[in-house]
Amino acid sequence: MSKTDQHHLSGRQAKWSRLLDELENSRLLDIGCSDGWLAELVLSRGCSKVVAIDSNKEKIHKIDKIKNVKYTYGDALKLKFKKNSFDVVSILDVIEHLPMNSESIALKNINRVLKKGGHVFISVPHHSFFSNILDPAWYFGHRHYRADAILNIIINSGFKIDWVYVDGGFYSIIYMILFYFLGIVIKDVKLRMNLLHFLDSSRIKEYSKNKGFLTIFIKARKI
Repeated sequence: MSKTDQHHLSGRQAKWSRLLDELENSRLLDIGCSDGWLAELVLSRGCSKVVAIDSNKEKIHKIDKIKNVKYTYGDALKLKFKKNSFDVVSILDVIEHLPMNSESIALKNINRVLKKGGHVFISVPHHSFFSNILDPAWYFGHRHYRADAILNIIINSGFKIDWVYVDGGFYSIIYMILFYFLGIVIKDVKLRMNLLHFLDSSRIKEYSKNKGFLTIFIKARKI
């Protein structure tokens, strides 16, 4: 990952940079690729091919394209790929944005396109007292999950859990609140990120302890 990318690495992204494994010579599907940050990282870890999809067509057009990555429109609930197409699937900070009660549909779709023994990396907001009341989006329907609830959905979709961590804390919440508050007067996203850069190292550090309350990180394997 380039120095420019590292400069604005979020706590969750830094966490994934430490957790992602078993990528050598893999074909990976990145569901909800956002700005495409994950592709460069996994290619540096040995992935041979990345297919990055997002339901926002405008976002796909704006991504800086890199070699060995196919960027295209896609929907987690309607994956248009053949069975057993991928060795690895990532769906990071996406499930909570899907329609209510459609989590199992997305996960069964992922199971279908994964090869047997292939694995999926998942992250979702954690349902806890502080993560709920301090997340402005939670009051408008942004879903948070209890660990046992999301793990049951994953297991019932044909996966075995390899590991699960809950991490992240107050610095990330402060960053998020300030980011949206500044958005009222500063529309330029990169400018807001630059202004809040002083919090980056603290956010990354608090996502390295495996004892936070903000985000659930999961690795599961197709059985």
